[in-house]
Amino acid sequence: MLCLVPGFNLDKWYFDLVTPSGQCWIGYCARLELGPLRLTCAMELTGGPERVARGRRSLVGAGWPCEAGGGVSWRCDALKTDGGWQGMDPAFERTLLRTSRGEVVWRSAVPRGRALLKVGGTVLEGLGHCERMSLSMAPWALPITVLHWGRWHSDEGSLVWIRWEGAQPLTLVLRDGAEVLGCSVAPGRVGGDGWELSLDRSTVLRDGPLGRTVLDGIPGLDRLAPAAMLGTTETKWLSRARMSRLGQEPVEGWAIHELVRMGGAEG
Repeated sequence: MLCLVPGFNLDKWYFDLVTPSGQCWIGYCARLELGPLRLTCAMELTGGPERVARGRRSLVGAGWPCEAGGGVSWRCDALKTDGGWQGMDPAFERTLLRTSRGEVVWRSAVPRGRALLKVGGTVLEGLGHCERMSLSMAPWALPITVLHWGRWHSDEGSLVWIRWEGAQPLTLVLRDGAEVLGCSVAPGRVGGDGWELSLDRSTVLRDGPLGRTVLDGIPGLDRLAPAAMLGTTETKWLSRARMSRLGQEPVEGWAIHELVRMGGAEG
């Protein structure tokens, strides 16, 4: 794969779990090559209704996820985290962008799954999501000004969505692991033919520029990544969400979703 930035590659896993009461855990594991910089990083973010969101990070002992048998497992000794996600919906993979500069490959490995996680001496159980994003071009070179992403889970079904705004717009929505066409995505709602998911955005899990909230303290990154990347802003929510469908009773579940403005873009 060709790279816009010599030696740039990013392979990033995302995991989450929400308990029935709304306790939320989000994990990341990433391998980054950027010029002379080589690192593996693990992060977690916890929060929930009436809970202050807290984050932790480690640059050692991250471990690497394993995908097998329709599920994903991940152990991070540094964060004292050991979890498994068993898929309830089929995995889905798509190359979202391919140019002479590189490509972006997205894999929803577990769109919705039964999750069991041990964090220190605490055990969490609930519905969760796992996905993998591989980039061979720098994120600040993507033709995107605004990114919408999210997932909603209930025992009756699931929804996963991506929307790009910018020079190469994209809307991709999965329902129960299968692509659904003709959908619209906005920060507070996702809709399709005969259905709509409404998101209350009641709990902010993280808000601010990535250079302060996510990337702060990673050795050498401030010298190699441009200000546009460090100034990219993210708002991440935990929402109580309702799926309304014509002729059916509404279904409620938990959603995790985010709005990212690249380089602080308006929109």
